[in-house]
Amino acid sequence: MDLALARQRVIDAGKKLVEYGLIARTWGNVSCRVDEKTFVITPSGKPYDSLEPEQIVAVDIATLAYESGIKPSSEKGVHAQVYLARPDAGFVIHTHQKYASAAACLDKGIDAVAPAFVPFTGSRVPLAAYGLPGTKKLMAGVKAALAATDAKAVLMAHHGALCFGPGSGAAFETANKLEELCLSHILGRFNSLYAKNETDIDAAAAEIAAVELERTVPNGDRGKIREAPMPCLSHREGSAMVFIPGEDVGHSLAIDLSAAPDPEQFPYSPEAFLHAAVYRAYPDIGHIIHSTGAAAAAFSTLGREMRPQVDDFAQIVGVSARCAAFDPGRLAESAALCARALKGRNALLLAGEGALCCAGSKSDAEAVEMIIQKNALAGLTALLFGCSKPINALESKLMRFIYLKKYSKQAQ
Repeated sequence: MDLALARQRVIDAGKKLVEYGLIARTWGNVSCRVDEKTFVITPSGKPYDSLEPEQIVAVDIATLAYESGIKPSSEKGVHAQVYLARPDAGFVIHTHQKYASAAACLDKGIDAVAPAFVPFTGSRVPLAAYGLPGTKKLMAGVKAALAATDAKAVLMAHHGALCFGPGSGAAFETANKLEELCLSHILGRFNSLYAKNETDIDAAAAEIAAVELERTVPNGDRGKIREAPMPCLSHREGSAMVFIPGEDVGHSLAIDLSAAPDPEQFPYSPEAFLHAAVYRAYPDIGHIIHSTGAAAAAFSTLGREMRPQVDDFAQIVGVSARCAAFDPGRLAESAALCARALKGRNALLLAGEGALCCAGSKSDAEAVEMIIQKNALAGLTALLFGCSKPINALESKLMRFIYLKKYSKQAQ
């Protein structure tokens, strides 16, 4: 294939994958085979919506060498393994899609694929052993998974999915069908265990959490978990905070941050007081989203720390998201406790009330929210299948360090 055409197909596919929600921001990567020796791949840490042809990097399949001054994706080795193992593969997509990411946190792949999905994924979708992003260990896990099956998709433990085909259309279709398959796999397990016929993953997530709560929290303590409020958001403007309650984006409140207010005299909602406490504690935080999405809201009812089930969580949220109970009856004390619990992290679970997602910019806060929801679903899925084992603390700390010091700056 002509090099220029291959580069353009990668750009076009990246935009399409973003449009369909299979990849986002700089996450995931896309490649196209040029010939038997070369493929082109997206660069490291660059948003898909602004890629130019000269940023798509040509890589040697056998040696992973590249001549461009632009660094290719750190997952180039994983893509090379597909091209080496599947001579008919002409296009590879690595996604962080929601349901495949949840399925990738289980202890095995999908061994019995329903007939309707077999033409797109193969009769079995293997799970590649875990390895840190961009490492030889991850490459080795993918190589072994490819050798063990004739699959057109591979789940990468705690990392996402790898989908491929002769061209971008086939790879894209495999990614879509894999997402449907993984959702069906999760709901199938739920319906089998709970003797139901549930088709709504949000309802299933809530019930998984409720059953776990029943198992772990004494009856007398459950009343302390209160219903989640409407979502709200805020941002910093100079020495003030602009707070938007609920979903009414046309109604905002400007609140002074220069001094801690008297909780007895504070004229706004308890949530506004909490946001203000976070801004005063962390000058680098510019935006807060109080997310009450279904998965995170369900997980927050457990009242426990959320550990990384997926790599992106360790990188972008932190080594964990602590859980704190926000009590408006002890407003100043409770807000201060919540702010302290956020230290070193970009998110905080509020017991029974979802999560605060915090970052310097609005887009970064939205990314935190997206990952909190995905990680929450993965954690609940792992509970459902009885294999809740998060990424270990040392590897989580390493990924967080690398992300903060290096990767997060590449997209700027």
